[in-house]
Amino acid sequence: MRRLSLHLESDGVALVTLAPRHVDELAALRIANAQDIRVSSASRHPHEPSFADVVRSLNYRIASDTGELYPFVIIRAGVVVGDLNLSQVARGAEESANLGLLVDRDCRGQGIATCAIGLACRLAFSELALHRIQAGVQPENRASQQAFLRNGFERIGLARGFLFVNGAWRDHILLQKLAPGY
Repeated sequence: MRRLSLHLESDGVALVTLAPRHVDELAALRIANAQDIRVSSASRHPHEPSFADVVRSLNYRIASDTGELYPFVIIRAGVVVGDLNLSQVARGAEESANLGLLVDRDCRGQGIATCAIGLACRLAFSELALHRIQAGVQPENRASQQAFLRNGFERIGLARGFLFVNGAWRDHILLQKLAPGY
């Protein structure tokens, strides 16, 4: 399967398929935001990733061309300000994906996440012909919840002990958006 190479843009924010040219810049951003990643991302064995660890992980995302993962960088004014992944893409009767993203802490509160989520929805429903997108957000992360809600996601429930994050099982609010016309 050949990965789509996409560039979608709106309101000065671009969602671009992760490519080798982005790896060093995104790795530096992820290292700078390591504490935020640790408290929000699932991991059975949290550790301080090295730059080389992050580069290896990003290169893996680029190379995994299974159709189950679509990795992107979020760019504003020519600078990588975050990343977004459509992951666990399920085809067949489900036609769905999970959406997760990170925006650099210095760029938060500027509408970047809201815009990137909107671009991802456009991509998922038009280019990828998905029926449903899901996201899980920890209850205390109100800014992320609002970014999803502004894009028409609906809260579908609270998943207690949903993911192992930062050394403990954490609750997550589950949100979904269905393709237009459903």
